[in-house]
Formats: sequence, C-alpha cells, structure tokens
Amino acid sequence: MSSLISVYSRNGYPKEALEVFLEMGRSGFRGNQFTFGSVLRVCTSIMCLGGGKQIQGCVEKSRFCEDLFVQSARVDFHSNCGKIEDAQGVFERMSNMDVVSCNVVIGGYAVQGLGADAFGMFRLMLRDGIG
Repeated sequence: MSSLISVYSRNGYPKEALEVFLEMGRSGFRGNQFTFGSVLRVCTSIMCLGGGKQIQGCVEKSRFCEDLFVQSARVDFHSNCGKIEDAQGVFERMSNMDVVSCNVVIGGYAVQGLGADAFGMFRLMLRDGIG
C-alpha cells in the first residue's frame, strides 16, 4: 500500500494517495514508516493541515514515532504549512539527527523567509560535524 500512496503522490494525485491511506485504516491495515512518511509528504504538498495532524496522531500511536524518516517528514510538514515552531519542536525532540533532517529544517526556515535561522542551522551542522 505504501507503494501505491507513493505512486499516486509522485504522479500528481494527492487526494487519491490520501484515500488509499484512509482505506488502509478502514480495512485494518497498519502503516509502516514509509507509509507515514509518504502520506505526510502528500499532506505537505497540498497544505492539508488537518489531515497532517490526524496522521501525526496515528504516528504517535505507532512504533514509528522515533523513525528518522517519519520525523523528517513531520518537520517538513509543519515548516511548509507555516508552523515553524511546531517544526522546531519535532526537530529538537529527535534523538538522531542527520544531514537530511537538518536540511529539512534549513529548507523550512528558507520557505518561511527566516534566512538568518537557516544559516544558523547550517553553522550548527558544521560545528557538530553533520554532513
């Protein structure tokens, strides 16, 4: 099912991707880290704040809450939907940070016009040897 969500999303059918996710839940299928990451990216692409928050509720009840891929998708979702404080909160609670998660934060700052914060994060990456 994760593959179907990803295919719909990459080919410009975000609503269909969300419908597959909803149907999975109705049918009793549980998502994995790729399902949650993909469907959060769908919500980001269509700025679906309500749907993204519902999906995050599912993530928090799952065993994938600490997954780096899922956490990066959550940071991306919040920052691109204008909730930079929420994005920072998710990022700061991450137990493992890598170049991808840091770049997601930098991109979020840039999207929100926070250039100084983006450069500050870049300097922190260099200082901490990330990347």
